[in-house]
This record gives sequence, structure tokens and C-alpha cells, in this order.
Amino acid sequence: MTPVEELIEKAQSRSDRSAPFDLWVPEALSLRGEPVSDAIAMVVLGDAILGEGFEPAGFSQGDGGRTYHYKPFDAADSN
Repeated sequence: MTPVEELIEKAQSRSDRSAPFDLWVPEALSLRGEPVSDAIAMVVLGDAILGEGFEPAGFSQGDGGRTYHYKPFDAADSN
């Protein structure tokens, strides 16, 4: 089981913090040491990533999880 906190740390510790990135998210997740549904995990993870200035750019399904794609938030897209 992968801790959501570990995924947040991985997203925040990238060397190029301005480039789009991908993040593998397995199906079995935990939060604060307890199993958590993927819906709850993605809300927590998504909030942290949005706070870093990135927005979702789709995902690719894989065996045992998904690879989520993120891109820098573009303020021009919000008009």
C-alpha cells in the first residue's frame, strides 16, 4: 500500500518544478497509515498539486493504477 503522503512528496520534490510531469498512482493507497479510497486519496493529492501551481492533464490507465499527467496552471485558460 502506497502512502498518499509519499506521492505528495514525490510530486513536490521534482528537480524541474516548472515543467509538466507524470505521477504513477497505484490502486492501493493509505493516508496517515490507514487504507483510503482512491477518491479520497485523489482529493488530497490533487489539492497538494494544485497548490504547487499545476492542473490535471488527463491520465493513462495501467495495470494496478494510473499515470496522472499534470501541467503548469495557465491563467489564460481560466478566462
